[in-house]
Amino acid sequence: MNHHILKCAKKPRTTDPTQTILTYPSVEGSSLGHVSSKFDKQACRKALSIFVVLDEQPFSAVEGEGFKYYSKVMQPQFTLPSRSTVARDCFQLHLDEKQKLKAFFKSDCNRVALTTDCRKIEEVLRDWGIRNVPTITVDNATSNDVAITYLHRKISTMNGMMRDGKCFHMRCAAHILNLVVNEGLKDKHLSITSVRDAVRFVKFSPYRAVKFKECIEFAGITCKKLVRLDVSTRWNATYLMLEAAEKFQAAFDKLEYEESSYREFFGKGSPPSSDDWDIVRAFISFLKLFYEATNVFSTSQSGSLHSAFHQVSAIYCELKQATMNLNGVFASVGGDMMEKYKLSYIEWTFKDMYGVGSVFAIGLIKSIKESL
Repeated sequence: MNHHILKCAKKPRTTDPTQTILTYPSVEGSSLGHVSSKFDKQACRKALSIFVVLDEQPFSAVEGEGFKYYSKVMQPQFTLPSRSTVARDCFQLHLDEKQKLKAFFKSDCNRVALTTDCRKIEEVLRDWGIRNVPTITVDNATSNDVAITYLHRKISTMNGMMRDGKCFHMRCAAHILNLVVNEGLKDKHLSITSVRDAVRFVKFSPYRAVKFKECIEFAGITCKKLVRLDVSTRWNATYLMLEAAEKFQAAFDKLEYEESSYREFFGKGSPPSSDDWDIVRAFISFLKLFYEATNVFSTSQSGSLHSAFHQVSAIYCELKQATMNLNGVFASVGGDMMEKYKLSYIEWTFKDMYGVGSVFAIGLIKSIKESL
């Protein structure tokens, strides 16, 4: 009887799990035809884990009522797994993709260039089966020289060097550029500090944010950007703060007359004046080139070596022009940056000519720094 019930066609909701379903192909340009497909629970679970990873969804997304309803309508035969099961599936997906990459490195990939902070790099290279490493990019810091020398010795024993390792150690251009700009902006203009304090006042409490929003509406500003407070030690964050705040000058001016605590917030100083905003706009234009160059150097989706010379040349021309600026502020900023720019180039040149660990090169660099 039990055997008959399982096979009885008249019994409702009795389906053969191996039965295929007629579907239509969705390939563009193909002729309409029937294609048979079969429900695959494992394929559905894998697709779900790919969805979670690609869209950066939390594991708990599968437990939402809306997602459960959508899944039930889309495929009633599929039972949604728990968040723990989804987490395990995502980890298994990571392991599967890692094996594919390992196979690629061992078969079709000739050489790999790395950028790293030098932690556990030897263990990672062995784990992934990578033998040929032509270059490795690290921050331009003397503390990395010892680590690079160690890696150079280890990788050379695996016969993975290109041109006997002459181009093995690559300095991070974005890090060098960061040092140059930080040197120029260090202890520089009060206008930036004034705008930073204005943004800090607005971001301090919800009440102030609401008051500032009223000033934006009164001034008729249609910009959808939000003011953002920078990290004072990161010049790119300062650039983004100034670039956003400049568009709300009229709102800040209105806030000065509408809110007495805004003026008191600056103490002995004062809110940004029209001259301060003019200087800020000039700083935005000046820093934009450095910000764009940093984005080019830091890209991970495409090569940036071919555009490096163009960016470096443009920066040099910008600094040279800034040193001749009639505005004393920008002449000072450009001079400090140019000094750091030239010093970084000299340091790289001497190490390239005499070797990274050359005592003679270190002595020359030290004497130049002392003379400057």
